Amino acid sequence: MIIQSKFYRYITLFIIAILCGAIWRIEVEYHGWNGLNWIGYYHWAVPISLIIFLFWANLLFDFSLKKRLAINAAALLISAFLLYWLSKFLVFLFNAGPSAMLMHFQMGEWTRLFYSYAIYILIPLFPISAAIILRLANVKCSWYYVAISVIAMFLSIPLACYILDWTNHIGGANYIHAIKSGVLIPFSLFSMGFVLIQTNKD
Repeated sequence: MIIQSKFYRYITLFIIAILCGAIWRIEVEYHGWNGLNWIGYYHWAVPISLIIFLFWANLLFDFSLKKRLAINAAALLISAFLLYWLSKFLVFLFNAGPSAMLMHFQMGEWTRLFYSYAIYILIPLFPISAAIILRLANVKCSWYYVAISVIAMFLSIPLACYILDWTNHIGGANYIHAIKSGVLIPFSLFSMGFVLIQTNKD
């Protein structure tokens, strides 16, 4: 089954984005909300959400089995690489206390600068990588829409914080709780999925 209508593509993207955010939040609540407990364990919500997103993405294109397997393998490998480094950069940015001080002392100046600002390069790589994979698969993907996706991903952070503030969410309206609460996830996935929806096969 291939979803041809852009209306249904957006509707299904909205549903899976909310679902992935809910899966993350359920896992956090299961392990306990209080404190920094949420950064001390592996989040199965991440690979589960990645699989759900890829399943949805596969419904948008009519590829041969061989090409589909190659695209999905490339998407999984690139996503795993980017998500790994994203977790490293987030730990660096939000880590606090004696462990953070020790980590900073052990790093050189250029390493600290890299870890401080590399996330602003990493985030755009998600939609850019998707566009490159699609283009290699002979799918037209406008860089105009990729740019919109990148901008939307960056805007997802303050938007998630606004919702936390508007709902008077527990923990406050800040970047850490935008991630911890799972509110950021639907916005990020929707921004990412936008690139896939705005495509045409050659």
